[in-house]
Amino acid sequence: QAVREATGPTPGPAHLDFSGHMGELVDMGQVTGPLEIDARHARYPAYRYVPPVEEIDAAAKLIASAKRPVLVIGTGAAQSGARAEVLAFARRVGAPVAMSLGAKGLISDRDDVNVGIMGHYSAPHTNKIVHQADLVVFIGCYAGDLVTDKWRIPAPGTRVLQIDPNPAELGRNYRDAVGLCGDPKLTLLLVVGQRLAPRGIRVVALIDVGLHRTSQADAIDLLAKNSGI
Repeated sequence: QAVREATGPTPGPAHLDFSGHMGELVDMGQVTGPLEIDARHARYPAYRYVPPVEEIDAAAKLIASAKRPVLVIGTGAAQSGARAEVLAFARRVGAPVAMSLGAKGLISDRDDVNVGIMGHYSAPHTNKIVHQADLVVFIGCYAGDLVTDKWRIPAPGTRVLQIDPNPAELGRNYRDAVGLCGDPKLTLLLVVGQRLAPRGIRVVALIDVGLHRTSQADAIDLLAKNSGI
């Protein structure tokens, strides 16, 4: 049971409650049954789900209506192995990708869509970019106080879309957020592959908007030098 919990749709630590003050009743006990290992739990997440088609359609319409979308990826995206899907999504809609500390390394710091860590530990330009978005898509990302710099970023009133395998995360701290409950990798694959047409918007152009008066050349230079924190 502990292994199933640890490798489920939202992988994480599992608590084992042993009998006795020091677990001695279990330590000295004997197991008579055979040891059975489910091969599905040799990796995580062991189970992957996708949202209903109608919810994918609604999210795609929301994304298509955005002029300055920004993606924010977190630990859930990294656990899902969604690197290729995040990059495909970002390039399809022309969106910069910010991230929490839990997703650092999922996308190369040298990739042109990577604008670095967002929130309390952010480089200043990352928070500016996210603050100027008209739609923020959280992908497997816990929208807590550190990632959002005490919920100041994105700007209050900004539209939010959350893609997360844990239903408890949908709408957390963003009551009016549109939520897609599903595995980030598979959900993005459905959104990008079946529902969104290429928009041809240059990522750097959106980054330039986020940096206010920073020139496009300076924005490119910032990206070239960015190495996360």
